[in-house]
Amino acid sequence: MMEDNQSRFWNSPLTSIAVFLVTILVLGLVYVFQLPDTDSAGSDDVLSGLPEPDLPFIQFPDSMGWAPPDWSMVDVSSDTLTFGALRGKVVVLNIWASWCFPCVVEMPALAELQERLGDDRFAVVLLGEEEPQAIERFSKREVVALPLYADASARPPLFQVPSLPVTFVIDPDGVLRGVQVGAVNWNHDPTISYLQSLAR
Repeated sequence: MMEDNQSRFWNSPLTSIAVFLVTILVLGLVYVFQLPDTDSAGSDDVLSGLPEPDLPFIQFPDSMGWAPPDWSMVDVSSDTLTFGALRGKVVVLNIWASWCFPCVVEMPALAELQERLGDDRFAVVLLGEEEPQAIERFSKREVVALPLYADASARPPLFQVPSLPVTFVIDPDGVLRGVQVGAVNWNHDPTISYLQSLAR
């Protein structure tokens, strides 16, 4: 009986999500201690010093999770976007905050990624960890080449992160394919090739 209970515990979806979130937290702490000294470097210097993505990212089985089609976000212009509308595209979902310096430094690289991939089969989505009003204030003082979103509906537990920034790679069927913890330079040829391989 005890062995059956233990088996059910380790095989339950909640346990998988908990292990996933702890993994992100640990990797996020490691990343923070590796950050360059931002007091003595400008944002351009820090951007040029960002590491390359950890290909092929943190990988999980298909059963790990997916983005529900009714999960919705709203941008600073009050336009709504649902994950259902993104089906058929590879989505690079970046979770960020205005108070997170590495998040802000990473944004130009994410904009370059979208430009290189095009928008026919790919979408780079910047989802803030703050209220829409805070994101709107940020958009007025920072020029960002991509729309900035806030949650418009409850975020699925799998995408509630304990550290920032975190970027999820979601395939055209809405299945989570990989996770990148920490800011990276997304203008990276092997990363481009990997994302293109996920597209239909």
